Amino acid sequence: KNAAGEVLFKDRNILFKVTKGTINGKKADIEGKCSVFGDVKVEARTMGQKIPDMIKVINSSPELAEVQKVTLPFRQPDGIGDLYLTIYGKAQDDVTQIKFNEDLFAKGKVVFHNATTVLQDTYLPVKNINGEVNFDKRDADYDIKGMLKDSHIHVKGTAQNTNIDLTASSDRFKL
Repeated sequence: KNAAGEVLFKDRNILFKVTKGTINGKKADIEGKCSVFGDVKVEARTMGQKIPDMIKVINSSPELAEVQKVTLPFRQPDGIGDLYLTIYGKAQDDVTQIKFNEDLFAKGKVVFHNATTVLQDTYLPVKNINGEVNFDKRDADYDIKGMLKDSHIHVKGTAQNTNIDLTASSDRFKL
């Protein structure tokens, strides 16, 4: 919203940068490069976003269908997070034929600050979540700490394609 930027044509490359802009009222940095040969790299960073707003953007974007799988273990997320996203790859001549995870890919991370969620299949709320989820193409790794009722927990694991392997540990569970 209220964005301003610049585009620079340099030989066979096009460079662009948003010099001023917001997403959901928070500052956003977006810059990238593409070439006449179809090479694409776009980097976006925004901090202090409401997590439900970030999830809504991810889940409503057909281009981010594979990234949506990273959010599957987390239900009813709330709180604040930072998003670092890079979209990269090689675009086809016909942009209507571009396929995510064949032509273009996403990688990045989401950092959680005192967030809450319900872990898939447990129906138990996890609070005071701090940590990050890193993702690249169809893979992700999770390293998150929080509170499950009165117990400190550490959730760590990976996702590869559609297989999610998470381990939750605690020095002492108080259920």
